[in-house]
Amino acid sequence: MRSPVTIILPFFNQHEYTKTCVNSIIESTHHPYRIIAIDNGSGEDISPWLNDKFEDINIIRNGFNIGAPAAFNQGIKASDTEYVLLLNNDTIVTDGWLGGLVESMELDSDTGIVGPCTNPCLEILDFFPEKAGFRNAKEIQRTAAANWAKRKGYVEYVPGITSFCMLIKNGMLDKIGLFDENYGLGTNDDHDMCLRARAAGFKIACAMSVFVFHFYSKTLGGLGMEDLDKVNRDYFVAKFGERALEYFEEIGQPYQIQDFE
Repeated sequence: MRSPVTIILPFFNQHEYTKTCVNSIIESTHHPYRIIAIDNGSGEDISPWLNDKFEDINIIRNGFNIGAPAAFNQGIKASDTEYVLLLNNDTIVTDGWLGGLVESMELDSDTGIVGPCTNPCLEILDFFPEKAGFRNAKEIQRTAAANWAKRKGYVEYVPGITSFCMLIKNGMLDKIGLFDENYGLGTNDDHDMCLRARAAGFKIACAMSVFVFHFYSKTLGGLGMEDLDKVNRDYFVAKFGERALEYFEEIGQPYQIQDFE
């Protein structure tokens, strides 16, 4: 029997995105999973809606926005599975996504982090601007199916990925620690995790056959991304020095998984 994965889903307002994401999880996930939903201080409580969707869900409702890194850590501490999956609420997952990520993780025992392919590397930027993807849900699934057929089993080992969708081996966290909560509301905390994972000898993989659509920058609830990123990038560089600068050169665009073909 396949071991379940704990999906950690933080959100702050933006409930239309959360509901779309949840519906896609229900429709497209065949691997066993559990859900920990973390409401990071939203104005409206959607716990009743979530409880209607899942028979077994752990909902953590914070009184204020504690930030993405702290919310991730809340979920990780509440999990008891071999793998945890961090998922932004502004995503649409596609058929077989979670099983594909787990299979990619298990190809090499040294792998500690796995992420999917996402919009930029499949050149579907025409889904933007905001909310265009809601009108193109079927096209997203068709794109994902074509990508699966073309790249099934193809895994690329990469310098780093972002936490919009990040499968993590809990055993790795036992060795390197949880997310650094000094990144406040978020951004660059995922780069920090990847850099520490690599330093400890773990591999980071992109499951190129798995496609997860990402709207980008909605999980923070519309807060100023550029200002957050500047402050946190400065902290990241101060913390890791030359290694941080080398890392940014390796990964390229910090919020996009690149196309490795």
